[in-house]
Amino acid sequence: MLRAVRAFQNKITALWIPHRELIHFPKLRATTTSDPSLQQHFSYSRFVEVLEELKGEFESRFSNVTEHKEIFNFMENPFHVDVSSLTPTITQLCPGIGAALESEIIELQTNAILQVELRAGVGHFWSLVSEADFPTLKPLAQKVMSFFMSTYTCESTFLTMNTIKRKQRNRLTHTHLECLTVCQTPNRTRTTKESRSKVYLR
Repeated sequence: MLRAVRAFQNKITALWIPHRELIHFPKLRATTTSDPSLQQHFSYSRFVEVLEELKGEFESRFSNVTEHKEIFNFMENPFHVDVSSLTPTITQLCPGIGAALESEIIELQTNAILQVELRAGVGHFWSLVSEADFPTLKPLAQKVMSFFMSTYTCESTFLTMNTIKRKQRNRLTHTHLECLTVCQTPNRTRTTKESRSKVYLR
């Protein structure tokens, strides 16, 4: 999801209207081309203001992601990150164990076998990283991989549960509530499995 957020932020910048060609908005471009008089009523400055507001909202909402981008880059590809660039983030997330963690990262980056496994995917790679060999790094990976980029999934699920378990259903058991929530939330099962696989990377 981090890649999707970054890509969208870059796309917002690309949506500026150079020379008013509207290349990223084909329908609007076709409309104004077929009827040039409409261009007189179209506010390009207001259009750019909306995009600037959207960009600012994204930067504000995902400010924590930007702040810790080095650790996210490391989780995505630990073999192409300078350990020194991770020091501030490591100090903040793991105070007191920075030296041990940096040592384990260096050891990991020299492991040719694990480097090959990274091609199969980030989740697969970190599931093969042994906690016995990397007792400090593995818990950090579990912590970072369990981060939610948005609270939407949690908020949506709780809203569904509150809708199902009303005052008239006060005798509804937790088991039945969970089953009904799964039925009402199609993506919940997949999301839950993905979350558990991120947390329990073993």
